[in-house]
Formats: sequence, C-alpha cells, structure tokens
Amino acid sequence: MSTPRLTAAVALAIVLLSVLAFAPLREYRFIQDDHPLLQLNPVIHRGDAGEILRSDYWGGVGGGDRSLYRPVTLLSFLPERNADGRVEPGRAHVTNIALHALVSLLLFALGLRLGAGPLGSAVAALLFAVHPLHISAVAPLTGRAEILALLFALAALWCQTWAGPWPGRPTAGGAVAPRIAAWSSGLLVFLALGSKEVAVAAPLLLVVLEWVYRRPAGRRDWIERAAALAPTGLAVAGHLALRAVAVGGLLRTQDPPLSDNPLVALEGLASLATRLGLAGRYLRQLLVPWPLSADYSGPVIAPETGLLAPWPLIGAGWLLLLAGLALVPLARRGTGPGAAAGFAAWLFLAPYLVVGNLVVLVGVIYAERLIYFPSAGFCLLLGTAVPAIRTRLARPVAVPLLLGALVAVLLAAAWQTRRETRHWRNEEALFTAALVAAPGNPRAHFTLGKIRLEQGRNDEALAHFRRTTELWPDFSAAWFEQGQLLANGGDLAAAADAFRRAAEINPRHAGAQLSLGMALRRLGRRSVRRSCVSASLRRFSDLPLARAELGHVLAESGRYAEAAAAFREAIAAGREDVRDDLARAERLAAEAAGSTALPRR
Repeated sequence: MSTPRLTAAVALAIVLLSVLAFAPLREYRFIQDDHPLLQLNPVIHRGDAGEILRSDYWGGVGGGDRSLYRPVTLLSFLPERNADGRVEPGRAHVTNIALHALVSLLLFALGLRLGAGPLGSAVAALLFAVHPLHISAVAPLTGRAEILALLFALAALWCQTWAGPWPGRPTAGGAVAPRIAAWSSGLLVFLALGSKEVAVAAPLLLVVLEWVYRRPAGRRDWIERAAALAPTGLAVAGHLALRAVAVGGLLRTQDPPLSDNPLVALEGLASLATRLGLAGRYLRQLLVPWPLSADYSGPVIAPETGLLAPWPLIGAGWLLLLAGLALVPLARRGTGPGAAAGFAAWLFLAPYLVVGNLVVLVGVIYAERLIYFPSAGFCLLLGTAVPAIRTRLARPVAVPLLLGALVAVLLAAAWQTRRETRHWRNEEALFTAALVAAPGNPRAHFTLGKIRLEQGRNDEALAHFRRTTELWPDFSAAWFEQGQLLANGGDLAAAADAFRRAAEINPRHAGAQLSLGMALRRLGRRSVRRSCVSASLRRFSDLPLARAELGHVLAESGRYAEAAAAFREAIAAGREDVRDDLARAERLAAEAAGSTALPRR
C-alpha cells in the first residue's frame, strides 16, 4: 500500500475507533459541572461573546474557582444552543467525540513530522483515540476544556514544523509559507491558552521543538527562529492581558480547598513523597486503566510517609526516565527516532508540571481528566518504541505476532472505553462506580446520599451521610443533611448535634445555624436557640425561613410586637404560611399594650 493510501487508512481507523469507543455518550445529558456551567449559566444563555471574554470561567454562576479563565471553551458551546439559549447536550456530546477524534488525528500527523515513522505515529494516535483514561475528559461536556487545550497545542506544534526548514523535507512556498505557519501557530497558542490553563505548556513545547529540530547555528539562524516564535510571544501577552481583566490580576492563582486537595495540609517530606506518588499512580492508570473514578477527593489518596514507599519510588523513577529522555535531544544533534522519543517525553513532562501538583497545587489532588494532555506524550513515547522493537525481532513470524498483539490491545482498549461510558449516563451510575474504585470515597457517599434522599429512600440516605462524616469529619454539608433527616425522624437531640457540627465547620453555611436554632426551640432551650437564629439572621437576612423562625422565638419570649414585625418581613419575602402567626402576635401585642396603658382620670 502506498504511503498516501496508508495514511488515509490510518486516519479512517482513528476516526472509526474514536466513534466506536465513545458513541454511547451522544445519548447522555448533563453531568457534574455541566449543570452549573452550561445548563444553568446565564452567560451562556445570553451568548454575548464580549461578556464571555470579560468574564472568568465561573463568572456566570455562583461558586467555583474565580482564578480560571477559559473563554474559548465557553465560546465553543454557543453554536450548540437551542432557540432559548440553552445548550443541547446531544449535539455537544457529538462535538466532544469529534474533537477527540481530531486530536488523535493531529497526534498522528505530528508524529509523522517528528520522525516517529508511520507505524509509531499510527500506534500512538490509535492508542490515544481509544484509551479508557480519556473517558473523564470526553464524557462530561465541560471536559471540552481538556480536549481543546490539547487540540490547539498539537495544531500549533504541527504548524510550527512548517515555519522554516525541516529535517528531510524541503520548505515549500518560499518565504511566505513559513511566516503564515508561524502566525498560525501563534493564533493556535492563543486559542489553547483560552481553553484551559494547562496550555501554558504549549509555548515551552514550541521552544523545545525549535531547539531539537532547528538548532540555530549562527546569528542569522537565531534571528530567524526568534522571528518564527514572535507570534507565539504576542499570543501569550494578549492572553495575559485579557486574563488580568477577567480575573482581576495576572498573579491570581488557585486556592484549592482541603477537601479537594489534601496536599494543602502536608509539608516537608510527606508532601514531596505524596506528590511523587501521584506520578506513579498516573503511570499505573496509563498502563492499566482500571478501575476508574470521577472523584479522588478527601482521603481517597492517603498521604505517603516516605520517599521509599512504593508509589513515590515508582513516580520518581518514571519522572527521572522521562527527564533523561527529554535531555538527550537537547544535548546532541539528531532528528531520528531518538529525537521523537525525547520530544514525546517533553510532551508529557511540560503539561504534567502544570497539572500534576508536582510544582504548584491545583484545584484537586488527582483527576483522570488532568492527564489527558500529558497522555499524548505517553502514547507518542510508546509509539516510538514499537518500530524499535520491530527491527529487533529476529524471527519472521514475530512481526505478525507483534502487529496482532497491537491490534488486540487497541480493540480491548476500545471495548473497555465503551464499557466505561455507561458510568457517565447519570450521577448515580458515576458515583456508584466511584465507590467500586474507592469504597472510602466520602464525596461519592455524599452524592449517593443526596440521590437516595430525592428517591425517598431516607434510611439509605442517612447511612450514606453518616459514612461520609466517618470518612471525612469536616464535611459540613453531610452533617447538615444528617441533621435534616434526624430532625424529620424526631431525633431532635441528635439533629441538634449534627447541625452544631455543620455550623462549627462552616460558619457561613446558610442553613446550619438556623436549623440548629429550630431544633433547640423544639427542645425547649430558648436562650441558645435565639442566639443561633439571630446569628443566622445577621448572616442570611434574605432568608424568609430565618425571619419566620425569629418571629417564633420572639413570640415565645413574649416580645409580640417584635415578633409581628419579623412575621411581616417573612410574609413579604414569600412565607404565606405564617399569616396566622402574625395575627396572633398582633393580637397579643395589642393586649399587652392595653394592659400596660395608664387609666384615664
């Protein structure tokens, strides 16, 4: 088969396997962060591109990390909206699958340009297309940030290979084509940076690409290569300027909560060992992607006690191997398979330094979606190894066996990925799978507790909430939900204890103080309940429930006029159920006023 036909056949296989592996997702709806960011986000509904460019990632909804800036990702959903401005999830899922297939095609094209060879490039791209670990980036619609960041980064690298002379290939188009390629690369870097923060690795990768494959030999070469990278420099500057306006400064970084990233509480040797251990865990999942989980928060990943523990040793060995491979093409000239393997190591290391908690802390301690970008380097590295193995096989029958084994691995990976898609059909399936992967996952227990509560299975819900607080005693929301169920079941003393724990852990919890006051009122502890309700009212004065409860406390204390005022405010805020209480408070206030009035002479 000729080279063009072989390339077309590989490209077709990449697309078909991508669709085969991820096709069930097209029937699914929103899940996890899709709800606030896409389903309920007024910024998306309005579809104003200027507003999106001026807003941080979570700007349209409450909560979230205000240091994130991903306008390109949000803009990509605008064509998928219905007439009412709401994103159609079916179309959006199809787009995610198509974009993932396109990323795989770009990895194939880049591998060919880097010198990985047709076989090595094909293996890398096909493995990337069907790797089960990528389900956490392709299945949720918000995972598009991962896909777009890598898509534009790989496209920028591919364009940069045309921005000047290239080993073994003549430069076509005279002086114009390289300039077009360089400016295209800069534009693509700008889009990558606007997709997700991990794309900050793209400019570094472009510099490495230039050094490895076009190492300047004189002053003229240095000037030409600097000019080829200038558009990328402008792209970085433009992105930083827009980001500073949107998030309120250049230096604003993530501040991860302890529940999502326990590394914030670790120091010294324990911190270093745990960070190295994460690299070992990622390597294990890249090699054996099972079991998989959408959540690793809380105590799921236990802190490491020393550098000689298994995971830190594996992680340190893996990173040192990559560093060695990455340094070889920097230190000596050569553009063969060794250069491709070295660049593959850079393609893993550069983004991993951003998302792996090795240098800086990110929002979560560990997440399978975070390895999407670095895994392109992992797959390319494996791809470069296949031709080397093939050339060393002495027996003629060994080559077909190798190719047969590769086909079997790819089909098995596609089958496993397709099986994993069923866990993403809804939150119940997703967090049930998370408990299979890690039975001690507190967030999975909490989420399943909320689901059981909606289903009316209160006993199961309470069991999940109790298990949550056993695993993570500082989970305030789980204490609050426990209190609600206990109060509804009549166990007011236990409910009051649960509400107190929730309020102590999170003094800003909107319902904990108020619910504690209500439970204490029913228990007859007046002085304590009034202070709780008053504290809740000061913090959350817009809550009708707080106004109504304060009215009850004041009425029981004999302060009927003040109670009537509180009831009126509650009714004005929508609490129609306290009108009888208002009438009673007004009557008693009038009677009290009449009894204290001075008689006329």
